[in-house]
Amino acid sequence: MSTIYEGNHYIVRALEGTDEKNIIVTSFTGVGAPERHDGTFFGYSLAKKLDLPWVGIIAKHDCWYRDGDYLQAFNAALHWIQTRKQTLHTQDISLLGYGVSMGAYAVIKYSRLFNFDYVISMAPQWSIDKSEVNHHSHFQNFFQPILKSMGIQTDDTHGKIYVFFDPYEKPDAEEVKLIQQKTPAFSVPVCHAGHMVTARLKGTKIFQKLVSNLDNPAAIRRIAARTRRNTPENIFKILRYAQRKSPLWVFRLLTSDHPANREILDHFMRHHDADMRVLAAELARTGHSTEATQLFRQLGGNYRQVFTASYVLTWTGELLCYDIAEKSFLQTKHHIPERGAPVILNDDDLYAFTPAGLIPLACQTQQDGFCFSIRTENGHLSARPDGTVAPVSHVMDWEKFCVLQYQQT
Repeated sequence: MSTIYEGNHYIVRALEGTDEKNIIVTSFTGVGAPERHDGTFFGYSLAKKLDLPWVGIIAKHDCWYRDGDYLQAFNAALHWIQTRKQTLHTQDISLLGYGVSMGAYAVIKYSRLFNFDYVISMAPQWSIDKSEVNHHSHFQNFFQPILKSMGIQTDDTHGKIYVFFDPYEKPDAEEVKLIQQKTPAFSVPVCHAGHMVTARLKGTKIFQKLVSNLDNPAAIRRIAARTRRNTPENIFKILRYAQRKSPLWVFRLLTSDHPANREILDHFMRHHDADMRVLAAELARTGHSTEATQLFRQLGGNYRQVFTASYVLTWTGELLCYDIAEKSFLQTKHHIPERGAPVILNDDDLYAFTPAGLIPLACQTQQDGFCFSIRTENGHLSARPDGTVAPVSHVMDWEKFCVLQYQQT
C-alpha cells in the first residue's frame, strides 16, 4: 500500500491488487474514521484479502468531502485509477464506489465525477443542512457553512447506486427517502442493523457476493436480508426478545445437542457474558433454579461446592455481597466476591456469610413469588450493571432479587 496524496484535509492511499481483476474500488471514510490514524483506508482488509485494486480517500476532518483540498485529493485518486486501468489484463473494467455514513454521502455525490459504474453506499445522508431537510439527523451538529446546499442531485450521480440502510433507524430512513426522490438509487433495507449497517454485512464472502450481483437489485436485496438474518448479533437479538417471555425455552434451545445451537452458545459465552448471566438470573427468578445453576456453572468455572447456601441473586446475574467495613452492598464479579461477603437468605432474614459466622443485616425482605425486594433504612436495594448496588425509593419487578442454590459437587 502506498500514500499517493496527503494534504491538510485529505489522504489518498492505494493498494495495487492483482492485474487479473476486472474491478477497481474507490472508498470514502465515515465520521471519526480510525483510518486517519492507522495508515489504512476504509475497506483495506477486503482489498488485501481479495487482492483488489483499491484507492481509498480518507477525510482528516468531518467535512462531508466538501472543504479544503478535496478536488486535489480526488484528482490524485482519479489519476491512479486511470493509470491502474491501463495495466490490468482486461479491457472490461468496472469502477465501484464504496462508502459509509459521511463517506456514503460522498460516494453518491461524486459518482459522476468518478464515473462509477456501481455504488455501494452504507447509511448515507442526503444533507445535514437544516434549510434543506425537516427531519432530525444524528449529524446536524456537524453542520458548517461549507455544507450549505449540500443535498445530492440527479446531475451528481452516475451508475447503479445501492443504498443500504436500516428502515427502523428513522433518521437514516428519511435520508434514503430524499435520496430516492432526487436520484435513481436502489434502496437495500438491512433491518435492525442501526446506523452502522456495515457491521451486519462485513466479511469477504459477503462483499464478493454483492460485487458478483451488482447488476441485479433483487439479488442484492436478498443477499443483504439473508446475511442480516444469519448474523450472530441478529440471532441473539431475537433470543434476547424471546427470553423476556420464556427464558426456559431460550435455555433449552441454546443447550440442545444440535451443532448449530452449540456454536451459537459458544459464541455467546465468549462475547455476551453479561447477557448470558441475565438469562441465568431470569431462569432463577422464574423458578428454574436447576437450569440457572447449570448455566452459571458453564459461565463461571464449575468450582467444587462443599455445602448448599441460599445466595441472593441480582437481575444482572451476579450475587449480592455486603462490605461490613464500608456498610455497603455490592455485587460479585462472575460469582466471585472481589470485596465484602456473600449475602445469603435464611428463614426470610439476610446475613453476610463470613468465616466468623453469619452476621445479620439490618434489612427486610418482601416476598413476591420466586422473587423478593430488599429494604434498608435508605430505601429499596437496586443492582446496577456496573456492579454497584444503590438505594431507590420504589423498586420495579425486574429489580427484585431471588435465591440461587448451587448444588454440592
